[in-house]
Amino acid sequence: MATDLNKYFEPISAQAWEELAKKTLKGRPLEKLDVKTEDGFVLKPLYTSGPDVPKLAAPQQSWEPVAIVESSEDVGARADTEFDRGCNTIWVRGGQAIGEVGERTKVILDASNVADAKSSLSGVANHEIYISPLRGLFSESATKPANGAACVSTLEAHEAGTTAAMELGLALAEAVHIARTLEDSGEAVTWQDFPIVVGVTTNVFEEIAKLRALRWLWKSLMKTIGETNSPKIHAVASRRTLASVDVWSNAIRATVQEFAAAVGGADRISVYPHDARMAERAEAGERLSTTSQHVLAFESHLQQVADAAHGSYLIDTWTKQLAEYGWSYFQHIERFGGLESFFKDGRLHDELEGVIAEREARYAKRKQTRVGVNEFAVAGELAELEHTPLYVEAQGWETLQRKNRQAPPKVFLANLGPLAAHKPRADFVTRLFQAAGFEVVSNTGFDTADACAKAFADSGAKGYVLCGRDDDYETLGKGVVQAIDAKYAVYAGRPADEATWREVGVTHFVSMRVNVFEAVSEISEVAK
Repeated sequence: MATDLNKYFEPISAQAWEELAKKTLKGRPLEKLDVKTEDGFVLKPLYTSGPDVPKLAAPQQSWEPVAIVESSEDVGARADTEFDRGCNTIWVRGGQAIGEVGERTKVILDASNVADAKSSLSGVANHEIYISPLRGLFSESATKPANGAACVSTLEAHEAGTTAAMELGLALAEAVHIARTLEDSGEAVTWQDFPIVVGVTTNVFEEIAKLRALRWLWKSLMKTIGETNSPKIHAVASRRTLASVDVWSNAIRATVQEFAAAVGGADRISVYPHDARMAERAEAGERLSTTSQHVLAFESHLQQVADAAHGSYLIDTWTKQLAEYGWSYFQHIERFGGLESFFKDGRLHDELEGVIAEREARYAKRKQTRVGVNEFAVAGELAELEHTPLYVEAQGWETLQRKNRQAPPKVFLANLGPLAAHKPRADFVTRLFQAAGFEVVSNTGFDTADACAKAFADSGAKGYVLCGRDDDYETLGKGVVQAIDAKYAVYAGRPADEATWREVGVTHFVSMRVNVFEAVSEISEVAK
C-alpha cells in the first residue's frame, strides 16, 4: 500500500521558491536562471504544470542491443562473440563481405541498393536492410530505397552537428522523400515498424524529449497519410561526443547516452566502443558497449518502466517545444523543395556551419563542457588516431591538448597570499591549462614578490598566471609582475583597467567571460 508522503511536509508554493531564488541571485533578475536551448526556445528553472503530451506505450520487452561492426573483421566471428555477450543483432556499416552467419543472429546491413545488399547477405538467413537517402547524400552515393529495405537515418546529419529540432525535421523530410521516391516507382511503403536511426548526445533531458517528440511527430505524419502505426527507433550513441583524449571518459558518456535512449523509448540501441577513434582498439570497448546496456536493462530495471519521463513538467514541456520546432523545421525543408534540394543547394551545410560556430563559441568560453577535454582533463598516454567523425564537439580543445601533450609546456601559478585567498582562481586556472595540455606548477602561495620570483625561476616555466583576490593584486600582484621576467604573464580575473596592467607587463587575461581557448592557444605558441 502506497504511503502519502505529502502529509509529512509543509507545502511550498511557487512564490516561496521565487523569493528564495531572488535572495540567492542577490538582486539579479530571476530570468538569469532561464536556459536557452540550441534551437532557440527558453526553458524555465521551475514548472508547476506541464502540457498534455502523449504517453509512450507500455514496453512489451526490453530494447534490443545492436552491436556495430565497421572494420574489416570477420563478421561471423564477431556475431558469435556478441551472441555470447547477450547481443543477438549486429549492424554492419563498413561494406565488407559478410560471409556465413548463424540463424541465431540478425544482421542489419547499411546499403545503397537492394541488389548489392542481397548479394552481401547471401549467407545470412536472418537479416534487415537499411537504405537511407540522407545517408546517401552525405556519402555522395546514389541510393535506391525499396519497400522493406528503406529507413530514415538522421545519424550522419546528427554527427555533422545538427540540433535536436533540426534532426527531427530532417527525419520527417526523409520519410516524405522516401514515400515520394517509392510512389514514383510504383511501390507503396510499409510503414509499420519502419526503422528510424537517430543520434543521441549526452544532453540527457533533451535527448529523452527528442525521442518522445519523434514518436509524437511520426504519429502526426502518419495521420496525414491515413496510417496508424509505430516506428522502430534505433538510437545510436553519437560519435561526435567521442574524445580522443582521456578515452575512458567516453565509456561514461556512452552510459549516459544509453540511459537517455532507453528512457526516451528507443527500440534499438547501439553504442560505439569508448576507443572507437583509436588506431588500436581493445576488446573491452566492444564488450562494454553491450554489457553496459544489460546493466541498465536488468540491474537498473529500465526495461520495466513505461515512459519514465512522463509527468515531468520540464521534460513534457521540452518534448512539446521540440515537437513544434521540429515540425517547423520540416516545413522549412519542404519550402525549399524537399530533402534532396535542401541538401544539394547547400542550405543544410550553411545552417550546420552556423549551429556549430555558436556551439564551439560556448566550448571556447567553457560555458559548455566536455569532461576530459575542455574541463577536468587528465594527462595520460595519447593513442594514435584512426577515425575522426564528420564533426567532433570541442575539437579545437582536443587538438590543442594532444599537440601540447607531446612536450607539455610548463605554466607557473603565482599564487598570492594564503590558500583561501588564491584557491578559487588557482583551481580555475589549473583546470584551464590542463585542458590545453600544460603542466601546471602550483604552490601554497607567496607573501612577497621576491619569493614568488625565485620560485618561478626555479620552476623552469616560461610564463605564469597571477592568482589571488582583487585586493592582493593591487598590493602584491603588480610587484610580482615587475619582479618576474617571463615570456608571458596572465591575469586570472577581470581587472577594472586592463590597460594599466598591460603597461606593468601582463600579456593575457583569462576569466569565465572571455574566449579562454583563444587565450591559451596564443600562450601555447609563446610557451614553446
